[in-house]
Amino acid sequence: MIFGVQAKNGACRRTFEEKENGTMIDTPLISVIVPVYKTEQFLDRCLQSVLGQTYTHWEILLIDDGSPDHSGELCDRYAQQDKRIFVRHQPNGGLSDARNTGLSMAHGDWIYFLDSDDFLLPEEFSSLLAYSENGTYDIVAGHSVSVKNKRMITTDKDVVYENNIETIRRQSLSGHGNMATGKLIKKALFAGIRFPVGYIREDAFVMPKLYLRARNVCIVPTAYYCYSKENPESLSNGIHLENRLDFMYSGFVEGQEKLQLCKQLGYVEAQAICQKQISMCGLHYLLYCTGVKERDRHKEREVYAFIQTCPTDGLSKVKRFQQYCVRHHWRGIIGGMGKIMILSFRLRTYFRKRRWKKYGIWQYEKTTEN
Repeated sequence: MIFGVQAKNGACRRTFEEKENGTMIDTPLISVIVPVYKTEQFLDRCLQSVLGQTYTHWEILLIDDGSPDHSGELCDRYAQQDKRIFVRHQPNGGLSDARNTGLSMAHGDWIYFLDSDDFLLPEEFSSLLAYSENGTYDIVAGHSVSVKNKRMITTDKDVVYENNIETIRRQSLSGHGNMATGKLIKKALFAGIRFPVGYIREDAFVMPKLYLRARNVCIVPTAYYCYSKENPESLSNGIHLENRLDFMYSGFVEGQEKLQLCKQLGYVEAQAICQKQISMCGLHYLLYCTGVKERDRHKEREVYAFIQTCPTDGLSKVKRFQQYCVRHHWRGIIGGMGKIMILSFRLRTYFRKRRWKKYGIWQYEKTTEN
């Protein structure tokens, strides 16, 4: 993992303006899609990081997804100051819906997804374009660093730099490299492909399909995307039990979709991984259901029916026991295991909130609501 410097494997770090002949070969337009929802505290940092890019031929598409704070007003102010920034205000429909709106607005050759609580280092666009070989690659993916407690920590330093398209496809269907953010993606790849509305983990539904459609992919050995873990409202932080429930059900459905693709392509090892994901997410969903009164009974029955017949290969002894209890309707034991899992989840949430409060983030969220 390299943080904005030369790669370990000896690959020369280039800028887009410094090609081999020393001249600018092309200036493709990058459509930067930024869904915005309750990120007033972080939005200015995000947009300033795009304005500060060394490569300047881009457009920002801000999708205000019915944000109840002042994020929408901040979007409008930025649009008034820079003609490359466009704003769309819409009722809250979730991240997938907002990204789909951005795709319908995009005029660029490349699509770039940026979450509004994240930010970029100045060389992000120029670095990715430098490795695109003037459009030879359909997807150019960089690495990221994690921002937590106002510090940057490398998050994927152990990633093996592999540009073989077949390997990348297998890894994607196995659950690796499926973040949509931090990548230049040819707009043409999205023809007929959109993010599924109503699901969390939306990236994992879409990225495997894009990798299958791409002719080739380049993994860039530098990290200029800064992924924030400071936002209490982020779904990835999972502070609400209902969000956790949705996350597990989405993983259950996503696993089934990927399993079908693996079967069609003959990816045997990836099939086993997808099967394990379906079982794990399904079991966790049923256990979390014990702590939620107003839950979707149809989804619960769907998962329950699947667990009755799904294989136990690759599962731990604990998960096999949980599956055995579900199959034999041992509701008392299932309820007990669910309570333990929910208690563990709430304890993690409690200590996470304490850390946020310590650094002033949680307090900010409370004051902006008043």
